[in-house]
Amino acid sequence: MKLIKLELKRTDFKGYLLAAAGISAFCLIMAFAFPLIPKMEERSVTGDDALLFATWRGLLLPVSGLIMSCFAVMGGAMAARLVVTEYTGKNALLLFSYPVKRKAILKAKCILMWGFVFTATFLCETVSFLVVGVAANLFHFVPETFGMAEMGRVLAAGAVLGVMAASIGQISMRVGFWKKSLVASIVAAVILICPVTNLFMLGAESGMWVMVGIMVITLAGGIGCYTGLANKIENMEV
Repeated sequence: MKLIKLELKRTDFKGYLLAAAGISAFCLIMAFAFPLIPKMEERSVTGDDALLFATWRGLLLPVSGLIMSCFAVMGGAMAARLVVTEYTGKNALLLFSYPVKRKAILKAKCILMWGFVFTATFLCETVSFLVVGVAANLFHFVPETFGMAEMGRVLAAGAVLGVMAASIGQISMRVGFWKKSLVASIVAAVILICPVTNLFMLGAESGMWVMVGIMVITLAGGIGCYTGLANKIENMEV
């Protein structure tokens, strides 16, 4: 806990908070746009697409995919800043001089990144659908009513997406450390979200089960990358 507090003091979160707020505003706009697209482009939208955007279950996947993608990339950037630049630059000598286990320092950094990305993703998902849901109930631009069942599904999706985004950030962190590059970490996150979002849409009929399946895979990958990186740092020589 002391190490996490130390990392909180050392890290300037103003930029990350502004980025999270900007992403949330963009995703909220897109959450409003998805159900309105079929009404605005009636001639160019197919019947299947119109049906997809006419239900809350159908809207959940594309909006959730967008939110997860944005925060996964931010997680990759944050992990690169907290870990890659610290352990591959001049700060590595300072970090290794601390009278604390190397793995403990890395663990504190990863917990910080995980906590921030998970919380930001969960809040963005929840608030976006809550605002759009209330507006839809008032102005009826979505045929279905947004009720407790839909809200429960959104809360579950928010938790799953938070784990997914943080895990992808952790996997990309390992790539960035391997390449000793902050850019490589961000590029890895972008590459990883491409197949994930495609699987979201391919499994539209299965809904939450697809999200949970992808979450398990990314979580396993994140844990594996963390373990490998921890062992690598433990044996590093400066």
